[in-house]
Amino acid sequence: HVKGIDLESFLNDRLFTPMGISGIKWMRCPLGICTGGFGMSAVPELIAKYGQLLLQEGVWQGKRLISREYLRMATSKQIETINDDEANKGRGGDWRYGYGFQFWQSRTGAYRGDGMYGQFCLVCPDKGLVLAITAFTDLMQNILNAFFEEIAAPISDKSLPDNPRALSALQEKTKDIKINWPSPPDDGQQLDNRFIGNTYRFDYEPEPSLFAPPPFETISIEKNDQGLCLMLGDHLLQLKAGDEQLITVPEISMLSWPNKLLANCGFKNGNSLSVRFFWLEMLLKLEFEMVFADDRLKLSIFDIHGRNPSALFEGEGNIQAKD
Repeated sequence: HVKGIDLESFLNDRLFTPMGISGIKWMRCPLGICTGGFGMSAVPELIAKYGQLLLQEGVWQGKRLISREYLRMATSKQIETINDDEANKGRGGDWRYGYGFQFWQSRTGAYRGDGMYGQFCLVCPDKGLVLAITAFTDLMQNILNAFFEEIAAPISDKSLPDNPRALSALQEKTKDIKINWPSPPDDGQQLDNRFIGNTYRFDYEPEPSLFAPPPFETISIEKNDQGLCLMLGDHLLQLKAGDEQLITVPEISMLSWPNKLLANCGFKNGNSLSVRFFWLEMLLKLEFEMVFADDRLKLSIFDIHGRNPSALFEGEGNIQAKD
């Protein structure tokens, strides 16, 4: 019997530590095992370093970390990605060029690792380029088109001269770029006092999910020195209409994952509360819509990451008798 090696520990010892990379986080199953084919979390700088290692065919600062022969196999086409099965039928764009060992093939001999919603580590050996991106979009092909057509294509073998003026203009243009996450609608009418202090319990059979959190078993609104707070099970959120808050909650699904969230809320009609949650590293964006009545609470949970929100859960909770 040979004892296995934890994937994250193996890669840290053989790859990341020699490259000076730290801060990698990996989703794990309930047994504590790395998911392997997905679920690694890293900032763009670390992704770019990994891409540079690939571009250098496995050599980092003069030391070989990955076999050249293996990398050449891994980053070249091993299987077709256009065929008649349901998973590949009609595949187009940069997903039609084939697949290696965990690497998608792209145009001009490039290859890449993809993550959901536009996470890319793309290597262009013919241009000597690496693209590292973290994003939150369904329009992944648009990112690749912009890169190949606007960045890679114009590059030639001749080095471009330094252009301090253009660099300064670019820095000025990008320094204040940010994405504003819209708050839920809010008419300024906070919840009626008759809903404060009640606990509503939901009876349901949650469907197991690798990613989405199940609804909480109990919901209540309480008062404290700072105003109103929402209790989702054992998790407390201070309610501040329109303000984004950074909070941390325990594990919320079948898999272990970093759980830092942005949250904001809005009130309507004195009986309605909507709270939006964005799991920063899990790229999960949900809205909890709660409509209160005297003895019950209607809860709807929507996945709002795309253009058309989809309902994940709808149910009613009954008021729980106080001790």
